[in-house]
Amino acid sequence: GGINKLNLKSGTLTAFRNDPGNPKSLSDDRVWSVYRDRQNRIWAATTRGLDLYDSGNNEFHSIRAFPPNSMLNWIREDNNGILWIGGKDTLYQYSHPSGILRKFPEYSRDFLQDRKGRIWIATLTKGLALYDPDKGAIRYFGEKEGLAHNRTVSILEDSTGHLWIGTTKGLSWFDP
Repeated sequence: GGINKLNLKSGTLTAFRNDPGNPKSLSDDRVWSVYRDRQNRIWAATTRGLDLYDSGNNEFHSIRAFPPNSMLNWIREDNNGILWIGGKDTLYQYSHPSGILRKFPEYSRDFLQDRKGRIWIATLTKGLALYDPDKGAIRYFGEKEGLAHNRTVSILEDSTGHLWIGTTKGLSWFDP
C-alpha cells in the first residue's frame, strides 16, 4: 500500500505510507488514484480522503474539506481548474486553494470534458451523465439510448468528437 516515488537519476526509492502519529503522511495506504493537475500538483485519492503532495517538503497534506473517511476513487480536472473527484456514492467538485467543496449524489467511475466543454460522468447505475457544473446531472444516457450497459466505467473522446464508453458489458460508441 501507499505510494512509492522513484528518483530515476539516483535510483532512490521513497515510500510514502500512512503513519497515524504523523499528520503529514498519507491519509491511508489504500490509494485508488493519483492525478497531476495542470499546475503540476500531485493529488492522491485514498480510502480516507484526498491528499496533496508537497514536493518541497516531501510530505502529504490531507485536504480537510472532505467528510472524514471519504472513500475516493478517481480524480480529474476541468478546463477551469476545478477537481472532480469520485467517491463511493458522491461526486465532488473541489476548488483549491479556496477549499470550496460541492457534492452531488452519484455513483461514478470517470469524467470527461469534451472539446465543446461539456462534462460527462461515467456512472455505475445510470449510464453516461451529462453534467452542468452548477446544477448537477442534466440528462442520463443508458441502455435505452444504445449503451451496452448502464454500468459505465470509462469515457474517451476520439478525434471526431465521438465518445467511447467502457461498460461492464462492452464498449459503446456515442455521438453526443
